Amino acid sequence: MKTQLKDPADVRRLICKTIRKIEAAGDEAVVTNAGKIAQLSAQFLKAYEVEKIAVLEKQIKALEQANVNRKP
Repeated sequence: MKTQLKDPADVRRLICKTIRKIEAAGDEAVVTNAGKIAQLSAQFLKAYEVEKIAVLEKQIKALEQANVNRKP
C-alpha cells in the first residue's frame, strides 16, 4: 500500500497509524521505521509550510497592489 501525503492531515493519519502499530506489535522494526517516518514527516511539513507561505505572500502582494490602485 502506497502512502500519499498531500497535506498535514495525511501526515497526522500516518503518524497515528504508525503509533497504533507500535502499540499493538511492539515490533522493533516498526519502532525503527517510526523514527524514519517522524524525520520524513518533519521534512514534509516544513516543505508544506514554505509552499503555503509563498502562496500567502503572493496573495498579500496582490491585495496590497489592489489597495494602492484603489486609492485616489
